[in-house]
Amino acid sequence: GSEMCIRDSLASEENIFCNIISASTQKLSEEVYGSLLIGIPSAHFDRALKFISSVANVTAEEVDGNVQ
Repeated sequence: GSEMCIRDSLASEENIFCNIISASTQKLSEEVYGSLLIGIPSAHFDRALKFISSVANVTAEEVDGNVQ
């Protein structure tokens, strides 16, 4: 899925390794929507957020450690 593409791109292009905590997608009409919750080492957070935000049609935001 696309979540693996983002994770793999982070690893191969930015040398940032992260954990997928949760992922889900759904198709509405012809559009695919979803969410991806990943754990990123804090030392790489700014660079990872910049990279993810540069992906077309992707919105990224930081959440704190109390996500349920």
